[in-house]
Amino acid sequence: MPLKTGHYLIINSGKCVGRPLIEDRSNNPKPIILLPRGFREQEIKWVIEGDDHKGYTVSIRGDPTAPIDSKVFALLHEREKAEKWHIEPVKQRGPNRYVYYSACTCTLRIPHS
Repeated sequence: MPLKTGHYLIINSGKCVGRPLIEDRSNNPKPIILLPRGFREQEIKWVIEGDDHKGYTVSIRGDPTAPIDSKVFALLHEREKAEKWHIEPVKQRGPNRYVYYSACTCTLRIPHS
């Protein structure tokens, strides 16, 4: 079943995946990480929009994401380089469990904070 456009929470290894509010002030892409406890809602509120055929844009705090050097980043500029993610259910792990695929052939890593 395709995901509906909306707000989502992404969890990996029991931790929330997000974008820290405290980050450098450059316009460089911002890393997506596994957040420690004590995070704020703005750090974990994802927007997913798209469909199964064309792929999904996954954004956080208004910025779309893309893989860079096998890691996931939010793009403040060069938004046209945003990834069209493929999101598939993992039925054997239960309801509301999905895996995200990139068009790149790399294995994506979400670093710990």
